[in-house]
Amino acid sequence: MAYPFAKAPTVGEFIAAVVANHSATLRRTSEEVVGPRGAVSFRYLEREDEEGGRPWRTVPLPENDEAVLGPGPVRSYCAQLRISPKEFGFILD
Repeated sequence: MAYPFAKAPTVGEFIAAVVANHSATLRRTSEEVVGPRGAVSFRYLEREDEEGGRPWRTVPLPENDEAVLGPGPVRSYCAQLRISPKEFGFILD
């Protein structure tokens, strides 16, 4: 179903789809950053660029797998990873 009627994916659903269908890898930073919540590390998706441009594409992710991603974040993540947001229903044909 096309946007605006498509069900928005959760962070977990987005990760699962990108890992399964686009050869991405879920990773976590090895270094921690100290901030207001104390020391934290970040998780991110990493994908090799198949078009010969930059060797790796990455996108930082929220920690909550149950959080729902709206059209804006999905489009942004897809653009950064060089995949079509059409798979997630956020394209008007």
